[in-house]
Amino acid sequence: VRAADAEAHYKLGIALGRSNEFQQAIEELKIARGLDPKNMQVLRTLAAAYEFTNQTDKALAAYRRIIAAATVPALIADARKHYTLIKAKQEAQSGDTAAALKRLKQLRAEQGDDPQVVYYIAVAEMLSNRLEKAIADFKRVLELSPNNRNAYDDLVKIYEQGGDFA
Repeated sequence: VRAADAEAHYKLGIALGRSNEFQQAIEELKIARGLDPKNMQVLRTLAAAYEFTNQTDKALAAYRRIIAAATVPALIADARKHYTLIKAKQEAQSGDTAAALKRLKQLRAEQGDDPQVVYYIAVAEMLSNRLEKAIADFKRVLELSPNNRNAYDDLVKIYEQGGDFA
């Protein structure tokens, strides 16, 4: 019965999230997690909800639990990716773009040309005023993910500031 109840709360949490009712979604996911604490997919969804709502400490803790307890390699890799992206974003926002870039480049070496990782690198390079590298990476993001609106917008910002290095 508990697993069925957990599944119902999990599905309700997903539905609420899709309806932009994020706090209610998180509450339902927390109930599902309590009923089925070994279910890593519930924890992954909860981590994503925390991340989406900028509850970074809770997201980081959830991703750490996944990394420590999950047995599915793809889930572990995904949790490591998101954990690293959050940490790099925190570093960049605090002004330590060098640390952010180091962390992100290591992640890129491990996971390849993931468009989200390359995008974060490009942003960190832009914040570091390494505009040529930022432009090259934003262009790489667009090769990997042609509909990435953020990459287009950030390229426009660089070009508007006179960074025409094409």
